[in-house]
Amino acid sequence: MLILGESFSKYHSSLYGYHKDTNPRLGQLEKDSLLCVLDHVISPDTHTIPCIKAIMSLHQDGDDACQWYEHPALPRMMSELGYKTFWVSNQSPSGISDNVAAAYSKLCDSVIWNGSKVKGAYKAEKDGELLDVLHKLELSSRNFIIIHLMGSHVSYDLRYPKEWSVFSEDDYSELLESQRKVVSSYD
Repeated sequence: MLILGESFSKYHSSLYGYHKDTNPRLGQLEKDSLLCVLDHVISPDTHTIPCIKAIMSLHQDGDDACQWYEHPALPRMMSELGYKTFWVSNQSPSGISDNVAAAYSKLCDSVIWNGSKVKGAYKAEKDGELLDVLHKLELSSRNFIIIHLMGSHVSYDLRYPKEWSVFSEDDYSELLESQRKVVSSYD
């Protein structure tokens, strides 16, 4: 399984030393030796499209010999190894920021786009809704599932149900008043 958890900042992650407990469940998995935290990994870019190109294929920026889509792609490689491939996404299948992800999704045996298809980062469907989608997949004995989350894109308060709010503006008195709502929603 590959989970693309877009716009995640390790600088706001307790797994990487952030002072607030922002990852309690993942922290427990780490304590139980069910999660390995890789702390010397660097994203190939700050934007989604170049990152997905690098993650989903052997493409590297600056490779002028051929285009990104001419490189072997992970979904196709997994299919050739005998895996049934799935692309389950809480993002949009089309749009200026979604075209590369959609191209890779088409290489999978099964593709599911959750909820509204065109709202981009302002869509209201929560990533947690993908759990219901995953339970309905028709799996084989060998499966490779790519889960493409909305992650921590803008409008952070849209990313989770209100009852899951943990932090409030009051928890960030050290920040400027204009920053408190944004950071508390992100965390």
